[in-house]
Amino acid sequence: MDAIAHKIKEQMKVQTLIDTSIEIIHAAFIDAFSEYEVKIDMPLEKLEEMLLTRDYDPSLSLGCFEKGALIGFVLSGYREIERSMYGYDTGTGVIKAYQNRHIGSLLIERLLEVIKKRRIEHYVLEVIENNDPAIKLYEKYGFVIKRRLRCYRKDLETRQNNTIGYTKTGDASVIEGIEEDTYISFRPSWQNSLRAYRNNQDKYYFEGYEDEGRLIGYGIIHKERGDILQVGVEKGYRGIGIEEMIISDIARAVKKERVTLLNIEDKSNLQKELENNGYDNYVNQYEMWYSNP
Repeated sequence: MDAIAHKIKEQMKVQTLIDTSIEIIHAAFIDAFSEYEVKIDMPLEKLEEMLLTRDYDPSLSLGCFEKGALIGFVLSGYREIERSMYGYDTGTGVIKAYQNRHIGSLLIERLLEVIKKRRIEHYVLEVIENNDPAIKLYEKYGFVIKRRLRCYRKDLETRQNNTIGYTKTGDASVIEGIEEDTYISFRPSWQNSLRAYRNNQDKYYFEGYEDEGRLIGYGIIHKERGDILQVGVEKGYRGIGIEEMIISDIARAVKKERVTLLNIEDKSNLQKELENNGYDNYVNQYEMWYSNP
């Protein structure tokens, strides 16, 4: 860190967000992302929902303060996955008046200290693929690109009916205990996992599809926003139009004319299905990981 950054480091106070209200975090979040490349609509209640869904942990989250005012933040989620401890960057930002003043570097440095102290084995984040400054900054601190994630959307002018003849069920208990990789051709991102769904299940609509009593596919969509959290199809049933049928069915059920699918892994089966059906790939991200030595 250069002399200017050291001076800033001395002037700023970085601490966890345990004692910081959601209202203060929200105000900083809105300011920090007011000119973001992808327009972010984030009223207070939506931020609260996002933090709940992503397992927000204020003790793993940091704020940078100047004279008591929150000017930068890292909002982190925490999960134990297969006996390993994971952190997730659910939102990092600096308010406009303080951008380009090395505060991002300061927050990352302190975050890594907390990660090591908490013995977090892996810390995961997503960054838009053309955000070169951010990517280089994360790489400087040891983050590596793990995969490319695509985001899609589509206006559903025509809707495909369930003509293939499978039995539908709205009972979400059919996915209790399933292995996601049986139905998803890639590992769902943090915010698109079944864990995220179960954290806030009332906000989502679920539809399952069975063939002679066996679950062969399912879809999960946000009731208000039309964001599709998951489309899962068993391997032997992929590539015959079931994915598009599920999307059409669940969109119709929540009365949405436009759907969005975030973080679809590059070169996955679902990516191919979406592009074959005319979905617009409007932005891409890199998933980056920091792993403790």
